[in-house]
Amino acid sequence: MYKQKRRYQLVYPYDGKKIYESSSLTKAAQKCYNELKQSVHYNVANKFTILDIDNFKKYDFALKNKNIQIGGDDNQEPLQVQQEPLQEQQESLQIQQNFNNDGVKEAENIVNRNNEEIKNNEISNKLSILDIKLEKIISMMEQQEINRQNKENEFIRKKLQMQKCKDNDDCSIM
Repeated sequence: MYKQKRRYQLVYPYDGKKIYESSSLTKAAQKCYNELKQSVHYNVANKFTILDIDNFKKYDFALKNKNIQIGGDDNQEPLQVQQEPLQEQQESLQIQQNFNNDGVKEAENIVNRNNEEIKNNEISNKLSILDIKLEKIISMMEQQEINRQNKENEFIRKKLQMQKCKDNDDCSIM
């Protein structure tokens, strides 16, 4: 039967950069140990810890003579594995997840406010353009009214002048 692979990561003495998939804890420990050996932390470490990301469980491994012993022999103690539920770490991850969710919600709120502000600015700009166009139309209408009044006044003036001419036969109309 195929055993489901789990994800593991080195979390002590430093947070590992890689996440390993493995169907067994010992294979995952070996992969994390190899990563630790490549780091500057290897020389000062006397243990390392890996985290089962899928179950939120941590496993501590003792280092003896800078070798990891899987299974053990007479000269070295076998690999020590401590499995403890990570209640504190689970709570911490939950708090961090809630914080991240709150952060995402806050970021969404900021984006929504910015989008709303952009929409309001666009509406304001469109209203300003409409206002300018309306002012031009009003100004044109006022000018047309002035022109109409001027023409009407000119017509009345010429009509009066013609009336005077009828009364006086010797006038010329301009």
